[in-house]
Amino acid sequence: MRLVNGIKKSVLASFLGALMVMGGPAYSTGVVTDLACDPVYMQSLKARAAMEAQREVMTNQRMIWKPDSVLALGCYKAWLDVMGQSFTADNQSGLTDTKQKAVDYLTASFNHGLGGGSLGFAAAPNPSDCSNMDQLWMAAKCKNLEVTDFLSLSQQGALETRLFPRACSGTGTVWAALRIMNNITAGGIGGTRDPMNLFTSIVGTKSDAGGTCNKLVVAGSTVCTNAGCNYDNGACK
Repeated sequence: MRLVNGIKKSVLASFLGALMVMGGPAYSTGVVTDLACDPVYMQSLKARAAMEAQREVMTNQRMIWKPDSVLALGCYKAWLDVMGQSFTADNQSGLTDTKQKAVDYLTASFNHGLGGGSLGFAAAPNPSDCSNMDQLWMAAKCKNLEVTDFLSLSQQGALETRLFPRACSGTGTVWAALRIMNNITAGGIGGTRDPMNLFTSIVGTKSDAGGTCNKLVVAGSTVCTNAGCNYDNGACK
């Protein structure tokens, strides 16, 4: 019996020694891939972030107007007309009429309405009109922001909103980021990106909920979820 036990112990010791020499049992060293992260969807998220940043930049560029000419705002031509003479310079330089050269400059560089062409003025300001500054001030002060000034990502990707005084080119429907953002079907997700649901019908004002008041019962207590709604005799009104 002792001999048998000795043989068993010897065999076990030999086996453990072999494992120690071989470095122990072999384990897999391969990198485990997180199958929960769809690379196509990740590209869509990156493209959406790029679209949001570009939308903010384009909105700012649309709101910041090109400065108007100080010559036109200062009605320089009216002052020259009052002086009753034409200012000339060295004929060898080609500048023979300062007034006309200024007109040529305005026509070439400021051939648009006041406010960088974005305030609805039909034509470039008359450089003899000394009310140009007042017109610009009143139009800028009284301009209201419109809902159309803030576009969705899809609208921003399909339209060029930087129109004044001249429209930009190379954007709009050619935005690669918009196509990547919407192209999430290849990864097996299917469909297009869902719009954000703000649940205004439940937590918004009564008018947002279409004139109705939602009721929520929690642990026997009734809560009226919409602003402007009150609990009255078992109902939200």
